Amino acid sequence: MTAGLSHEIRNPLNAASLQLQVLERRLRKLPPLEQPPFLEPLKLVRDEIARLEHLLQDFLQFARPRELSLRPLAIEPLIGAVADLLAGEAERRGVRLERDLPAGLPRVQGEDERLRQVLMNLSLNALEATPRGGRVRLSAQPRSEEVWIGVEDSGAGIDPSVRLRIFEPFFSTKASGSGLGPPIVHAIITQHGGAVGVQASALGGAQFWFTLRRAP
Repeated sequence: MTAGLSHEIRNPLNAASLQLQVLERRLRKLPPLEQPPFLEPLKLVRDEIARLEHLLQDFLQFARPRELSLRPLAIEPLIGAVADLLAGEAERRGVRLERDLPAGLPRVQGEDERLRQVLMNLSLNALEATPRGGRVRLSAQPRSEEVWIGVEDSGAGIDPSVRLRIFEPFFSTKASGSGLGPPIVHAIITQHGGAVGVQASALGGAQFWFTLRRAP
């Protein structure tokens, strides 16, 4: 069913994208002053097609998770890379992006690409939830047989009734949300043999956390 759905949705999306490219080339031949009224709605349609493509990707990843390729990973560079990638976005939003990483964190057993996806998802959500002048903090702590990683913000927080459903597929409080971000995070961390949760943050907002097993 997943493969069939992907095929049936992707074909018209690809056809629409190609026709938009043809239309844009024709519009670019108009005098420059006449182009904006036509190009602006064209961009809107292109953005909506990209959103549908992203939604389809999320659905496919949730419905058909692939096998992981686990290996020992250092968590500090992984968190650092995500923080560096999001530094510009944090600055644009007027949010301070912090790291709290003790020296000598043990390595974890994981897959770099999937864990980077988890951290990007949680960090972007935290940035979106934080008003200008607020803070987002990425932290990690060693524990007996695992490493604990947290992403917290100084936003409005999450209502306790919403927290109970936050990892439920297709549940979202956002008007344009797919409701698959947190469930995908949950699925990836579960595949790694870890746990994931959400709680109130000491910064005043929400804190999403997950655990990963230490590398042997």
